[in-house]
Amino acid sequence: MKQNRSLFRRFLKVHFLFIFLPPIVLIFFSAFVWFSINGDSINSEDLNTLHLFYVTLLLFGLIIVAFVILSWLFFLKLQKRLARLQEVMSSSAKNNSFPKPISVQADRMDEIDQLGSSFNWMIQQLEDSRKQAYEEELLRHRLIANLSHDLRTPLTILRGHVTKLN
Repeated sequence: MKQNRSLFRRFLKVHFLFIFLPPIVLIFFSAFVWFSINGDSINSEDLNTLHLFYVTLLLFGLIIVAFVILSWLFFLKLQKRLARLQEVMSSSAKNNSFPKPISVQADRMDEIDQLGSSFNWMIQQLEDSRKQAYEEELLRHRLIANLSHDLRTPLTILRGHVTKLN
């Protein structure tokens, strides 16, 4: 089965873009604001550098908070998917039956969906082997019944001839 996109590679790509892109935008924005302020002939002494520092600090704080929230949401979603898979696997062990196959999104097909697909394949293999074992058990019972019949018939005939000879 071909893996389309890695779940963790996707996570890292989005989060690294989220980490690096806003500071670059912030740098360009601050340069643009600096040139626009100098272009309007506002003196640099009128520019409150402390205010600019607090705005920059606030933007970086917002970036970090957004990063933490996105990471938390990502891992919460990941945990829910893994918990659902684990629940299906453990429920079948308690009931001594095969679980129902789990749904797999073919368009996403990341590592967890591959695990679910492998789990579904394993369920199918177990069902096939149980069916084959049942058929072999029926065949064994029929074989024993036929052999006992085939052995009893000649023994009965021999017993009848021995009785006549006595």
